[in-house]
Amino acid sequence: MHANRLKCLSWVNRLLIVVLLTVLAGCSQSFVYNFLPRLILWEIDDYVTLTGDQSDRLLVALEEALSVHRSEHIPFYIREMNEIEQSIRSDSVSPQTVEAWYGTIASYRREALAWIAPLGVDQIKELSLAQRSELVTNLQEQLQDRRSNREPETEQEKRERWLQSRIESTEDIIGRLTPEQREILARSVANQLDNGAYWMDYRQRWLSEFDRALQSSDWDKAEALMYAPEQLYTEEYAARLEANRQSAYQTISELINSLSAEQRGQLFDQWAQWRSLLEDISASTV
Repeated sequence: MHANRLKCLSWVNRLLIVVLLTVLAGCSQSFVYNFLPRLILWEIDDYVTLTGDQSDRLLVALEEALSVHRSEHIPFYIREMNEIEQSIRSDSVSPQTVEAWYGTIASYRREALAWIAPLGVDQIKELSLAQRSELVTNLQEQLQDRRSNREPETEQEKRERWLQSRIESTEDIIGRLTPEQREILARSVANQLDNGAYWMDYRQRWLSEFDRALQSSDWDKAEALMYAPEQLYTEEYAARLEANRQSAYQTISELINSLSAEQRGQLFDQWAQWRSLLEDISASTV
C-alpha cells in the first residue's frame, strides 16, 4: 500500500508540473498534448526501470508517434465527429445508426493497433530479461491491487452507483435530464451485465501469455497479444460484452431522439468545443 501511495503522489506531482507550466506560460491544451511523450515516459518508469539510453530512445519514438497521431489520426476523429453531428441533425437516430458509428470507430481502432503494436514490441525488445520480468511483475501487482480494492457492495448499491454516474456524465453534456430520460438510463443500468470479474479473469490470462512471450522473446506472439487482446476472451465474456453493446446502442438512440431543442443546442455547443480542441491540437507544432 505504501508503494501505491508513493506512485499516486508521484503522478500528482507530475500533473501539477504540467498544470503549473500551462498556467505560467498561458498555454493551450495543445501544450499539454505536446507534453504527452514525457508524461507517458514518466508513467512507464513506474512499471520498468529504464537506462538513460533506453529512456532517450523511447522518448524519440513517442514524439514520432505523437506527430503521426496529430497529423493522421486526429483528423479522422474530426471527420467522424462531423459525420455523427450531421446524422443527429438530419435524422432520427436508430440503434442501427449508433452501431454503425461504433463499427467505424472499432475499425479505426483496429488500424491504430496495427500501427501501435509493432512500435510497442520494438521498444520491449530493448529490455533485458530482468526488465521484462520487472514490467510484468508490476503489471501483475496493479491487477491484484485493482482486484483487492474493489469495494464490497450489494447489487442494488452497485446499480445505484452506475446510474448516478451515468446521469452525471450525461447531464454534463446535455444539461438537466427529464424524468423520461432518467428512466431511459435506469433501464440501461437494469439491463447491463456486470463483467468486472470476467475482465479480471481475462486480464490475468493476457498477462500470463504476455509474460511467456516476453521471457521466450516470442515477438510475434507479443505483437499479436497487443494487437488483438480479445483473442483471449472466453465465448461467454465476448457474448456478454456484445449484449452490453447492443443495450448501449438502444440507450443512446433513445436519448438522442428524446432531446429537447435546448438540450440539442447544448449538445452541439459541447460538440463544437471538442472539435475546436482537436483542430487546435492538429494544427499545433512541437
